[in-house]
Amino acid sequence: MRSTRRFFSRLVKPATRRAQDERLKEEIAGHIALQTEENLRAGLSPVEARRQAMLKFGGVEG
Repeated sequence: MRSTRRFFSRLVKPATRRAQDERLKEEIAGHIALQTEENLRAGLSPVEARRQAMLKFGGVEG
């Protein structure tokens, strides 16, 4: 029984991990978009607004 559970767990884990990774990417993108909008309202150019948002969030590839 344990080996069956372990087998199915190994089958499901990659799909679950991909879904979690996708949700995290969407959440990060949302935070960067909000900061970019705030930077635009502060008078930055679109390129600089996004750059500053990425810097403020830190450590993400965009």
